[in-house]
Amino acid sequence: MLKTYVIRSSTSSVPLAEIRTSNGIIDWIVDNTKGTLPHSVGKDFAKLQAMCANSSHLTMEEPQEATAQLLTYILTNGDTVEITTDGKTAILNGKLLAEEEKNSLFAAIKAGQVKISQKADLANPVPVLPTMHIQRELKPESIRSIDQETMNELKRLQAEQQKQEELSDEKYDHAIENSDLRGDEDPEWTKSFLYRLKYGDKNGR
Repeated sequence: MLKTYVIRSSTSSVPLAEIRTSNGIIDWIVDNTKGTLPHSVGKDFAKLQAMCANSSHLTMEEPQEATAQLLTYILTNGDTVEITTDGKTAILNGKLLAEEEKNSLFAAIKAGQVKISQKADLANPVPVLPTMHIQRELKPESIRSIDQETMNELKRLQAEQQKQEELSDEKYDHAIENSDLRGDEDPEWTKSFLYRLKYGDKNGR
């Protein structure tokens, strides 16, 4: 399921970033940290969650008002493609595509290498709930730079996270143990599952 989040800092009135995520992968829609935040966590949503959970001032919010919408297309090979109406995000068979993958898909469709068998209902796009209610306000070119205190804190968290990764292994993984599992019905099972995904059955869970 596609979700949208805004990353904020209590030390700045300007949102740090806007992301969309599906199946643990991040699509950076807006970045006001000059690449610091994306460089820190890449496209790994679990790392971003851990960073926010370990910070005294970073928060990750799910806005409540729907603006982003999905259009669904069926390709002749049976693949399903979901594309947001702003064209920034594409999902192929449930996988969030990287920018280069998305561009390659669009180019293949345009060139006729991949054909559409069922077009989207343009009159009835599916809203992404909850989603960004301030999306149109987040234009990087019109927003002042994030204050230095926030940038320093991001760099500190990045260094701390890198140190924790170096100390992590199949017996104790800091990113997994610090995952925000609030609302999870069985957090221990989820942690065990994350360990198996990352390390196989080495830790005996």
